[in-house]
Formats: sequence, structure tokens, C-alpha cells
Amino acid sequence: MSCVTLFALRLTVTVLLCLYGNVSCLEVTPHDGELVLAAGSSLTLNCSGSGNTTWEFKRKDVPNFQVELGLHGVQSYQIVQNGANSSTLSLWNVSWKHTGVYLCTDQHTGERKEVNVFVPDPDVWFVVRAHGMITKTSELTTIPCVVTNPKISVSLYEEDIDLPVKGHYIPSEGYTATLEDRTYFCRGEMNGEVKESQDFVVFSVFVSESMDVYINSSKTVLKQGEPLTVNCTVHGAELVYFSWDIPNKEGADVALRTEFVSPTSMRSCLIFPHATLAHSGKYVCHVQEVVLDQTASSSVNITVLERGFVKIQPAEDSHVSARLQQDAVLRVKVEAYPAPQVSWSKGGAAIKGNTIIVFRKEHGTRYVSILRLVRVRRQQKGHYTARVTNGDDTKEVTFDLEVQVPSQIKSLTELRLPGKRHLVTCVAEGVPTPTIQWYSCDSMLKCNTETTIWQPLVTEADLLSIQTNITYSESRKTSQVWSWLTFHKPQHANVRCESNNQLAMVGRRDVKVVSSSFLLVNCSSNGAHILQWRTVNHTTCDEPIYTPSFSQNVLISRNSCGAAIIVLMIGVVIFYTLKKTENKAHKVKRYREFIYENVPRGVHATKKRKKMAKEHHFSMS
Repeated sequence: MSCVTLFALRLTVTVLLCLYGNVSCLEVTPHDGELVLAAGSSLTLNCSGSGNTTWEFKRKDVPNFQVELGLHGVQSYQIVQNGANSSTLSLWNVSWKHTGVYLCTDQHTGERKEVNVFVPDPDVWFVVRAHGMITKTSELTTIPCVVTNPKISVSLYEEDIDLPVKGHYIPSEGYTATLEDRTYFCRGEMNGEVKESQDFVVFSVFVSESMDVYINSSKTVLKQGEPLTVNCTVHGAELVYFSWDIPNKEGADVALRTEFVSPTSMRSCLIFPHATLAHSGKYVCHVQEVVLDQTASSSVNITVLERGFVKIQPAEDSHVSARLQQDAVLRVKVEAYPAPQVSWSKGGAAIKGNTIIVFRKEHGTRYVSILRLVRVRRQQKGHYTARVTNGDDTKEVTFDLEVQVPSQIKSLTELRLPGKRHLVTCVAEGVPTPTIQWYSCDSMLKCNTETTIWQPLVTEADLLSIQTNITYSESRKTSQVWSWLTFHKPQHANVRCESNNQLAMVGRRDVKVVSSSFLLVNCSSNGAHILQWRTVNHTTCDEPIYTPSFSQNVLISRNSCGAAIIVLMIGVVIFYTLKKTENKAHKVKRYREFIYENVPRGVHATKKRKKMAKEHHFSMS
């Protein structure tokens, strides 16, 4: 047990030193650096570190450590993992093709070590590259004319003028110099013999420090059978490689197209002629820039539907309140595919009045429809329905619009009842339904609203009683509150009716209640004098807008009585006029019948008719 603990402690200390100290924990045996091998020989390299170690071949045109196969297609290398922190690279039957730089990397610390391997060949002095295209991204550019024998002396030449170019040469990397967009080659000398490398064409490439990858599609939601195009565009690089991860890759009927958008932009396109349900899922575009070895990716989710759909909901509460003469706004959120149509109605009929309807697309399959009722009136209260349809689906949502009307007192009347009692009736209206509160002021002089304290009145069995009834006026679209204040004993006071429905407007009216049989009445509304007249047994402060109907004895206002009298007089005049016309018509009829029966036809008929009519007392007046 102690041996295991000691080993674990030693391993922990070693790892800490590798991570935070200047101690190198990566070791290559037999050694790192430069090795020259004879053709046909073998080599074994062991790499150990603080964590998992890997081997790779440092050749840009051979990614993922893919050394070319040996003769007869037999692989001439092998990598073996020896435990958690060690790996072995074996090369056998080597040739000039194995010339290059081998890298061992500690995956835990990121530390790397290189082994330069050369395999001289009398016929092949320079390692052959898969292509001779060299991209220039900075002032200094390296021509990768790597030699198979480090003893070869190498110079760089421009092809057109055959003059050497000044620069610096490293056998395992190549010749680095300041180059133009031209063709170059390397020339090697050894033991009086001269050989040349393949040609290398240098061209400048713009490479940004970061690539901007953007993926988009013709639609993110579509129905099966519709075409689909997914585009992946990269900005900031002249040459990149694209690769895709798509759903149902094996059975996908897709066309792939790559195009140059601009000198520093490229695009890869996936084209599906007919989308299926299997094409739903996540599409990932991978981009690799080969000059600076940059990578980037972007993704988009695609949904393929069997049929279209509609989802709808109110943007706020479905119960909407708007004050009288202000705008009312009804807003609906819609999610639908295909694009929907929205219609608004009120109670199943077209909407009347000054309205504004807006329908716009927010994003993707999301829309919003707004109905604005401008300077809303009382008659516009009710239920408004938004109907959304797109041919595949239909949904509806209904709003209940309440038009808020500030509380107003429409009538305040006072009536003397038998037994020296007084009945004061107050009628108020508004939306929401207002409340009525009674107050009294004992001073018989006009009470000052600002300085006098009005006392609230509550039901007292022997002194007063209060009854309240609530109705709804369909024609005025408002709630009406009737409140009856009954004084059971003689009173000499000012009485106030106050209504309120929490719309920042309070309605007030005052009336004097006295027990004498002859009164001088002062009425006021919200502190302002409105009516004044003399009466014997009742007092009325009224705005004659409508005729109330309830079980109590309600007196018609003075203005209403005057109008009724005028109408009655006009009716009497019309009655007597019609009666007189009717009597005259009856007399004419009797006269014509008498003449027809008793007077012969002839020249003297007219004189004879007049004479007989006078004798028989027929008067035409």
C-alpha cells in the first residue's frame, strides 16, 4: 500500500512541475533533433510525457499522418500506444519518402518535440511535393524545397532571370526569402554535382486573422416536397475547403455547389430539389483555411413539416380597457407556415369606425397583427375576433374591449314624503360601474367645498336609510347606479352626492334639504351653480338626457314638464283642426247626395241647386 501511495505522490509532483515549472516532461528516445537513415533501414522512436502522447508527420500536403505506402502497397510505419503517457513510432524499409519532420505532442501540457529524419537518395535530392503552388501571406515566404540529404548545398532562383535570391535555408523546411508573385526553383550542389527541384509558383493570398462564416437557408421551416437551399458563406479568405454535417446524409438527394463570391469570399451550397421529413435537423458547415490553418463552423436548424400550421395568442391580456376618446390597441402574435392572412371582425360583422389594421412579419414564421381603434366611442365596446388562416390551418382569438367612461352624475332630485320625510335620488353612470357616496354639510349657507368638512352619511335606523340599485343602459353602453337617500326626520342641511369609478374624475352635486313648504333651491355640480328655481314640495337638479324608469316616484324636471305642455297644446290644436275638416267634408257629401236626387239636369240647374240648399239649410262653411 505504501509503494502505491509513494508512486501516486511522485506522479503528482511530476505533473505539477511540468504544468507550472520550467521542467520539460516530454522525452523522445533514442533522441530528438536530426537523424540520417540509410535507405531500407528501420527506426523506432519512443515518446513519453505527463499525459497521453501522439505522433504526427509535419507535412502540410499530407494531413493526418498519412505517409505514402511502400512497395507493393505495404504500409511502412506503425504507431503503438504504450500505456497512458507513452507511444512508439516505428519506421521500416525507409526511403526518401520518409524524409521529413516527425512531431511528438504531450496532449496534457501541449509540449511538442521534433525529430528531423533524412533518407538520402542519389537520384532524388529534393522531396517531391504534391503540388507546386505556394501562397504568400506576408513579406517573407518559404519555398518547401526539402532535401533528402542535409549535406546538399541549396540556392534559390527565379525562373525567368536565373539569378540567385538572397535568403535563408533550413534543410528540413526549405528556403525563406522575400518573394514576388513569380515562379521559383531550388538548385542543389554536392560533390561537384548539381540538381534542381520542381518549380514553385508563388501567388499572394489575402488571409484575415479571423474568418467570418455565415450559414443561411432559403427556409428554416417548409413543407415536404418544397425545394430547400442551404448556403454557407465565408468572408475574409480567398481559398477555403468546405465540409458538411447533414441529417440523413446517406439517403439525401442533394446537389453540392461551391462558388467564388468575391476575391475574399467563397460559398458552398446544398440544394435539395424536394425536401422530405427526413431532412429535418441540424445542418453544420465546417470551413478550413489552408494558409494559416484556420477553422470555423456555423449551423442552422431546418424543420420539414407534413402540413402547414397556425399558432395564435394575444400579445397581452384578452380583456382590453380603453378610455373614452382614446385609442384602443388589440395586438395578436402569430406563428404560422405558410404565410397567413388575418381578418378582424366585431360580433361576426365588419368593423366600423376609424380603424387602422397593421400586419407585419417579425422573423421566420413569426408575425404580428395590430388593430387600432382611433378615439374609441362607447358603441365600440364588445368582442373583437382575429381570424388567422393559411390554407392548412385556421385559428381565432377574441378580445373583450371595455370602453371606460368617467363617472358622471346625471340627475339629483329631492322629494318631500308624507310624515315630514325627504327622499333624495342620485343617478350616476360610467364604466367601470361607479360607486355613490353621500355627504352632508350642516351649514345652511353655501358650503365651501375646499374649506368645509363634509361628513359621510351612512344608514341609521331612525335617522336615514340608503338604497342602491345598478342597471345597464344598452343604448348608452354604460352602467347606471341609482341611489336613494331617505331622511326619516325633518332636515335642514346641504346634501352632496359623489360618484367615482377610479378614472381620476369625481362627479359631485349638491342640494339643500329643508323642511319648509316654500323653498329657494340652489343646485351645484362640482362646485359650480347650475340651476335655481322655486318649488313647493320638491327640488330637482337634473340634466334631462333620458327618462329614468324605476319603482320609486320620480318627478320629471322643470324643462321636461315645459316641453310636455307645449306638445300637448300642439296636439289639441291639431285635433280641433282635423275635427272641423271632417265635419265640413260630411256636409259636402250630404249636399251632393241631395242635389243628385232632387234637382233635374239642365241650364237652370245651378240656380235651383242654390235655392234648394238654402231652403234645406246646407251650409258649406
